[in-house]
Amino acid sequence: SQPQEPPQQGCCNVFLESWVPEQNPVKWMVINGCLVVWSALLSWDEWIARGDPSERRIAIPSFLAWSFGTTIVWLIQTSLSLWKSSSSTPRFQLILEWALALYFTIDAIRLLW
Repeated sequence: SQPQEPPQQGCCNVFLESWVPEQNPVKWMVINGCLVVWSALLSWDEWIARGDPSERRIAIPSFLAWSFGTTIVWLIQTSLSLWKSSSSTPRFQLILEWALALYFTIDAIRLLW
């Protein structure tokens, strides 16, 4: 009997695996760091716009974009973690986090309309 070769992975799987948070935490630290900076800037903008109705016209759409952006990133991150879950994180915990991310993403999409 001849030794079997491991199955070939498609380019899509290779690409997605390069984005799994547990395998490449630096990418996700940078992405999450950018979201923290965006959150701080948005908080500052909201604080400045408190008393000026003309400024609030810009602050509200900025908040909606932030809400959708952060939740979609969270959904992608948890989906990738769930797809390639390791034994270190309980699977039910990943499923619960994914369900929360999905709920908040749907809520953000609802707010956009």
